[in-house]
Amino acid sequence: MIQAPSKVDEKRFYAKILRKLGAVGSTAPSADALEHSVETNLRRSGTRILLIDEFQHFTAGSTNRHVENLQAIKCLTNELSLPIVGAGLPGARHSLHFDPQLENRFIQVSLPLLKSSPEFAILVMKFVATLPLRMEMPVAERIPVCKRLAVLCEGKIGEMHRLLREMAKIAIRSGDDLITFDRLKAVENLSPLLRMTRVKNV
Repeated sequence: MIQAPSKVDEKRFYAKILRKLGAVGSTAPSADALEHSVETNLRRSGTRILLIDEFQHFTAGSTNRHVENLQAIKCLTNELSLPIVGAGLPGARHSLHFDPQLENRFIQVSLPLLKSSPEFAILVMKFVATLPLRMEMPVAERIPVCKRLAVLCEGKIGEMHRLLREMAKIAIRSGDDLITFDRLKAVENLSPLLRMTRVKNV
């Protein structure tokens, strides 16, 4: 998986892939040389799928640059028969309108906002399991933490993950390595929901 550069052009896009693959190119390669290097290294690494996060960044810049960026993606799919998954904000799907041929190669799927549910609780626990904590979240804390977290993150998985990471930092510094409801209350002020509430109340 790579994250699309905030300012996308062919060379930045190819360079990002090469860095992810651990490949080193020349100091000032041309776009053609980078394209060849990317194709070679993707084949050599046995990459079976390329996931591009922040796909909406491909819409940045002039129309000509936008078309060039999409052409770079199309070349990779043509040369390597490589499945590509683009993930991002709603603008990501609009970025494909400039190239109907490429647009037809993507199946567009909209993910609903997260809400408090058993499925949400399972997702939270899976995220917690990836954190560098020695202790599991106490069973009695799971329901209240998940319910409050669902409200604070406003259905956004990135915000959920960020709040969990902040709780983990406090838990590690405290030495008990526990995620609890009190710990969530300590990081609530970092949530976009409460930030917006404070602004409205000013």
